Amino acid sequence: MKSLIGVVAVTAAAQVAWAAPSQFPSGPSADLHDSAPRFLITAASVRVPVDVARTPVLNQRIGLHLRNVTIAEALQTIGDSTGLRFAYSRSEVPVGRTVRLDAKDITVAAALTEVLLGTSVDVVFTDRGQAMLVKRPPPPPPVAMGTVTGIVKDSTTGEVLQGASVSLVGTRRGSLAGADGRYTFTAPPGRYLLRARLLGYLAVSDSIVVEDGQTLTHDFTLPRTVGTLNAVVVTGTRQPNRTAVNAPVPVDVFTAQQIQQSGRTETSQIIEMLAPSFNFPRPSVTDGTDHIRPATLRGLNSDQLLVLINGKRRHNSSLVNINGSVGRGAMAVDLNAIPPSAIDHIEILRDGAAAQYGSDAIAGVINIILKSDAPSNFS
Repeated sequence: MKSLIGVVAVTAAAQVAWAAPSQFPSGPSADLHDSAPRFLITAASVRVPVDVARTPVLNQRIGLHLRNVTIAEALQTIGDSTGLRFAYSRSEVPVGRTVRLDAKDITVAAALTEVLLGTSVDVVFTDRGQAMLVKRPPPPPPVAMGTVTGIVKDSTTGEVLQGASVSLVGTRRGSLAGADGRYTFTAPPGRYLLRARLLGYLAVSDSIVVEDGQTLTHDFTLPRTVGTLNAVVVTGTRQPNRTAVNAPVPVDVFTAQQIQQSGRTETSQIIEMLAPSFNFPRPSVTDGTDHIRPATLRGLNSDQLLVLINGKRRHNSSLVNINGSVGRGAMAVDLNAIPPSAIDHIEILRDGAAAQYGSDAIAGVINIILKSDAPSNFS
């Protein structure tokens, strides 16, 4: 560096902290960022931004009364107040320009910003604690985007394929083919892998080179294929347009594998293990209740729980529970009359469904779906 001015030195307090690069929006603030000096630090031959808030020397507060002085004199004054000395080249820094600054309490970073505003120079701290003023390199020229376009057709019939997805692999750039089968999008210059896809057709990929400001035309012909989709299980109910996914009430579905893994032999005990709100008490010395035990859902009475077999109502037992046990005064459904080996899966609606099924569904609904080869009648 030619014509270095001053002694390059920084006091022990001039410790520099790193910071991540900032993102500035467009507009007046972006113009100020372009004209204001940046505070950088040299680390491993790379210049990175300084965290001004964590750098003591830049946070020092000083008073300055500069009126029509040159930048060189202003830097000398700031150095005298802080112990900081600057090194610069007169061929890169317009030190002869006059500045004005009158501030009683201002940080060193703000003072340097005011003094060096519009000079296109940066303040760089070296690993030796030196503060150097260097010319900011000119911004790279803007890169003109290239255009990628083409038509996607069926390889057999030659018909255009509307809705085909064409994209650059590994990027978010791409578009869908329109009604005429044409796609168009822009991309920065470079070499890419262009891929076209459509359900029912094999995906086709080709290597392309996008040039700045140029339009690249690349057509695709996609061969048909037999695609496979994941299996979808649908359970029919009385109300259309309703599934367990979008239902506003909690619906539990327990499969035959879960039923077998429970290790129980009675249907009521199996449901009690799987469903959190199902209760199956087993009282003793309660006359006929010892044989046909009532079950409850959500703590309500046993005759307020609706039981369905393949979507059809299961009749209640003829036994009236008159003893001091759960379900007193009600007639419950004998769930244990249904063998677990005949059950394909169990659906439990753990909420009131009286508006759809009636007053016997206040506690909820249990729908037991039997296996296709299971007997349809139970005694």
